[in-house]
Amino acid sequence: MKAPAASFARSWRWLVHSAALAGLYFALARLGHVAMAPEDGVSAVWPATGLAVAALWWGGYRLAPAIGVGAFIAGWFSGATIPASAWAALAGTIEPILAVLLMRRYIAGPGLFDRVRDALCFVLLAAAVPALVDALGVARLCWSGARPWQDFSHVWLVSWVGDSMGTLVVTPALLVWTWPDRTHWTGRRLIDAAVGFALLAICSGLVFTGRLAPAGLGFPFLVLPVLVWIAFRLGERATVSATLLACAFATWGTLHGLGPFAELGTSLLLLQLFTSTAAITGLMLVAGVTERRHTESALSRREESLRLLLESVRGYAIYSLDPEGRIATWTAEAERLKGYRADEIVGRHFSTFFASEDIRLGTPERVLKTAAEHGQASYEGLRVRKDGSRVWVEGTVTAMRDEDGKVSGFSKVAHDVTERRRLDDVRTRINEVLETRVEERTAQLKASLDSVEELLYTIAHDLRAPNRHIQGFAQTLQMTRADQLDDTARDYLSRISAVAARSDELIRDLLKYGRLSHEAVELVPVNTRRTVETVL
Repeated sequence: MKAPAASFARSWRWLVHSAALAGLYFALARLGHVAMAPEDGVSAVWPATGLAVAALWWGGYRLAPAIGVGAFIAGWFSGATIPASAWAALAGTIEPILAVLLMRRYIAGPGLFDRVRDALCFVLLAAAVPALVDALGVARLCWSGARPWQDFSHVWLVSWVGDSMGTLVVTPALLVWTWPDRTHWTGRRLIDAAVGFALLAICSGLVFTGRLAPAGLGFPFLVLPVLVWIAFRLGERATVSATLLACAFATWGTLHGLGPFAELGTSLLLLQLFTSTAAITGLMLVAGVTERRHTESALSRREESLRLLLESVRGYAIYSLDPEGRIATWTAEAERLKGYRADEIVGRHFSTFFASEDIRLGTPERVLKTAAEHGQASYEGLRVRKDGSRVWVEGTVTAMRDEDGKVSGFSKVAHDVTERRRLDDVRTRINEVLETRVEERTAQLKASLDSVEELLYTIAHDLRAPNRHIQGFAQTLQMTRADQLDDTARDYLSRISAVAARSDELIRDLLKYGRLSHEAVELVPVNTRRTVETVL
């Protein structure tokens, strides 16, 4: 049940917007007919085109039929035939559709005038699209016999510039006032705006009513400096409004036969030249100023982020030097490490932190030279704090270069490594003591092993001699007195010989074990299961 109601609401809203747009288009078209040259049949200023472009930019192409209706009614009210009014409606609809289509394709919205590139693209589109559409319209007039072909270029030029001026002057004024105002209106800025617009109104009124002509000050471009000042001081809204005001004064004065343009034979073309110059100047200036402010704002935010980042770093003093080595920036961590406040150290040479012996050896200059030649220089050494104490510092100096590759300064990162150096010294001394003790224990162990080996050799030598005697005598008795011995005696002698042989084998194994400290031991895989089974 809610979907049809919502659809009906959207349709009703579209009808209201379309009716309002058609009415506004008709009103501005009638206003444009006031500036129509009778001999040309075209208007020198056509603000309805600017309204159409702005409406389609914000409302979408669904409002295009309203533009066609407004253009048809305006043409019919001006006395044109129904076919001519229909052609005017078709051309008046195609032109803003094509303009908005190209604007959405080539301009990064929604801010059309935030960058110089976008503003320039808008100016080119405002000139190119009417040139094509008006060329077709004037060609239709010539084909129908309403105008001779020899008038094609003149009529096309007046019509083209009129449509372009409507887009350049009216479209920015309508669009910018629908965007959020990013200008911070302080009391001083409000005073500047009041003074600027009052000066513009007075200057435009005097120039375009011809009041300054007797004094030789009727040159119309005297209002441009005021437009430039407003663009630099007051932002987009004020600039497009000021441009619209100046162009309105110029058009009104010229149509009433007043001002510098009315005194010349080609008043409408000169009026168009002035309005185009004022509109393009205002758009390009405000785009340049806006882009510069955005860049400065982004740069300021990055600088603030960098400052906060540097302030949050602990244990590292980060600061910058100029090309001569004088300190340019200072951080809180640098103050903690070096002991100097920013107002005490900024502007002084960074050699202030070096010991006198390093300064005599030219260490500061050598560090900067190495950084300039190789891009970066690292160092570690003693540095002097404000109170005269010395700390071990490990740092890096990096060269910064401009767009031409010349050194524009240096960035310096310093880290207090005094505690690390102290721990390294303690660790070194501990290692030296441990190594000395290991050497002493190794010597003692070697001496013990040597004494054990000598003892084993002595024991083995002293034991093998009597063992051989026992084995020899037992064997001798068995061979020489076998017939005199009974079975028990022979068994005893056999056992004595076996025990002596086993004892000699154990002594040889003991000697092999003693020689292990002098021989390389061949390590081979061992089947422990088999070994255990063998033992069992």
